[in-house]
Amino acid sequence: MTTIHLCAEFGLFPVNTPLGPNFTLSSFVFRDLGTPASFVKETAGEKGLKFSQAGLEVVLPSAVKGVDLRVGTFADSMTISGKTSQEALSQLKLFQRLMGI
Repeated sequence: MTTIHLCAEFGLFPVNTPLGPNFTLSSFVFRDLGTPASFVKETAGEKGLKFSQAGLEVVLPSAVKGVDLRVGTFADSMTISGKTSQEALSQLKLFQRLMGI
């Protein structure tokens, strides 16, 4: 099977660019689950998407066998959930700062 890498790159946007509550980037669909709407934020020289504590839903461009995430938090916990093709839900609770560099 061929591996194809898809990336939603927020570094393309100026800091404080509002993107939410619903937008598509690199064929990924993003939906804010709360307010305020998501926007581009810069921290430690890197840009990323800042969203509310209510969360963010991300729909991938196609079905995949695996996903790599690069996530940063501000000392808060975070839950990442995924659905299988049979709509089963799986969760992974992450604590502190997770940086997948």
